[in-house]
Amino acid sequence: MSRYASPNPWRVLAFYAALILSTAGLIVHLFQLQITEGRTYADEAFENRVTRVSDPAPRGIIYDRRGVPLVLAYTSTIYWIFRGKVKLDQSSY
Repeated sequence: MSRYASPNPWRVLAFYAALILSTAGLIVHLFQLQITEGRTYADEAFENRVTRVSDPAPRGIIYDRRGVPLVLAYTSTIYWIFRGKVKLDQSSY
């Protein structure tokens, strides 16, 4: 005599049917994400890849031990000009 009762065949069948249906649903959803909507998500990811943020760090005045300022801080902007990329008007010389 067996210690455990044999499982109801309908329960086993229902379990396997639920397992197969959930796996099929997952595969269909993954196919939809990768194949049909993959290009849309790839374009969005490419656009979100790089973001330029300008956040200047606040600088303070540096004093010596007598309270005399050694370094004054001010904000400046640096511009680079590449001569090969800028079209110059020769009449301005």
